[in-house]
Amino acid sequence: MELTFVESKGIIAMNKRLQPFKEETDLIGVRKLIHKTIEACYYACYDEPVVEYLKEFHNYDNIRERAKNGYTLVYLIDGKIVGSGSLTGYRINDLFVDPALHGKGIGKRIMYSLFCEAEKQNIKSLQLIATPVSVSFFKHIGFQYISDEEILIENMYPLYFSHMEKKLP
Repeated sequence: MELTFVESKGIIAMNKRLQPFKEETDLIGVRKLIHKTIEACYYACYDEPVVEYLKEFHNYDNIRERAKNGYTLVYLIDGKIVGSGSLTGYRINDLFVDPALHGKGIGKRIMYSLFCEAEKQNIKSLQLIATPVSVSFFKHIGFQYISDEEILIENMYPLYFSHMEKKLP
């Protein structure tokens, strides 16, 4: 059963596992989560140089910068970061969930909380870039496909992604 936007607000408010990012305690855990997820999921659609490029892109400085300039959440289970996502302006960035916990609703909880934050900021439309492994998840929570794009890593390895958008109430 899919939650409506309004129903999700109450669930998020009661969810003690979802917390704002704190650089001094969460930076290392978020980076580990991102790299673990990239390694477990992205080899299905990308060559190794692309996977390594994406891991380097999600370095400490970039994670810190996104958190500083936006709103980043972490999802904790037994004190361990198992999910994270960011909102920077009208863009959703870096939704990652521990691959062992895919399908458990963690990504939805993070996204609905980011939707609520966007609503507080009076943002009416969100955009994101989805990898091939995440497009169906984002469609499931209401994002619409806009376009595909490809860049070449090392001038020969394709990095495919899709631009997507969701209108908010």
